[in-house]
Amino acid sequence: MGIHFGFDPLFLTYWSGHLWFLHYLFLLSLISLPIMIYLKTPVGRKGIEKLSVLCGQKVGIFFFVIPVVVVQMGLRAEFPHYLSWADFFYWICFFLIGFIFAGDPGFNGGIERNGWGSLILGIFTSFLLVYLVIGKGYFAVWEKNPQFGLGYLGYQALRSINTWAWIVFFLFLGLKSLNSRSSILDYCREAVLPFYILHQTVILAVGFWVIHWDLGVGVKYLIICGISFLLIMAIYEGVVKRAMPLRFLFGLKLKKISIR
Repeated sequence: MGIHFGFDPLFLTYWSGHLWFLHYLFLLSLISLPIMIYLKTPVGRKGIEKLSVLCGQKVGIFFFVIPVVVVQMGLRAEFPHYLSWADFFYWICFFLIGFIFAGDPGFNGGIERNGWGSLILGIFTSFLLVYLVIGKGYFAVWEKNPQFGLGYLGYQALRSINTWAWIVFFLFLGLKSLNSRSSILDYCREAVLPFYILHQTVILAVGFWVIHWDLGVGVKYLIICGISFLLIMAIYEGVVKRAMPLRFLFGLKLKKISIR
């Protein structure tokens, strides 16, 4: 599906290629700010504690799929195109859920308790979605041109459950494998935003030359990936990371730079 040009949330800012997501993230943060401020109050913290207790119960973690299902059912038929208001409020749900989870470590127990079950649910619902959308040919009815109906409502619920199952599973993996401090994780944590900002420009520049080489598609793909990765990391490590103005522009913390 292409991008719909109209009064969409994307057009509350200017278009900037692959950096559109940073605009979205800013708008999500801005709109969610009053809710996050409320959740930091004593009343809000008590609410988070109650949700944490609910999450600690068996399959309680799946309570959080409800707002996602409601948004998908209510908005996707009216705004089916990519980067529409349906996507905007869909992502706000996950943004606020992430904020809530970060506010109480008690949510970790619910994630760990349902990690492997979420993997099984994610695999099952993924196969079911593929069967319905591709095997049974419902893509045009439920995805490309959705209209309100029982099939549409069931499909949106299934999509939402599938998404949430995979999120819970990957959070589970993160708690198991990434819940510690290491020099590698610290380095990657700082490099991730500059890498995102640089990646498309570098890939297109490399691909512009490699695509004309007389090689197989698979070989060209590997060459583009390899060269692009090395160039991105070289630019980050040799230029962005060591220049104070660029650190600021690329969203890095300002600190003293030692060049060895």
